[in-house]
Amino acid sequence: MSGNSHFDETQVRKVFRAIDKTGRGGITVQELCQVMKRIGEDVTEADARNIVGQADTKGSGMITEDDFISYMQSRSADFNQLLRDAFQAMDIKKTGFLTHSQLRAGFAKAGMKLSAEELKQMLSVVDADNTGKISWEEFLKVTQ
Repeated sequence: MSGNSHFDETQVRKVFRAIDKTGRGGITVQELCQVMKRIGEDVTEADARNIVGQADTKGSGMITEDDFISYMQSRSADFNQLLRDAFQAMDIKKTGFLTHSQLRAGFAKAGMKLSAEELKQMLSVVDADNTGKISWEEFLKVTQ
């Protein structure tokens, strides 16, 4: 399964255009900082400058639409890899599936103690095919 199986380029382009309100084709450090603060991120101008520096492949000082797509695609791949690593760490028998007890143990190891009822509610959502096991696809779907 591709790491970017859930990457929606059309949606990401819409987000870019919403941020680039002037329509000049780029997002500046200041615009990025403002948008991130509006969505509740605790970001400094230095943080925003760092992100622009990482994403700006042309050295223009702003993130172009293509830069934005590439950057978001790489972030999506990184996040999916983290999820894959977490899934594999919980899959101690290496079956490609998580049992309910493995999921509970994984959450406990992460410091998240779930009551039997909370686990049951979660599993009713995660274990979509009601097999008693959670596949990578089911796990990925509920974390996206």
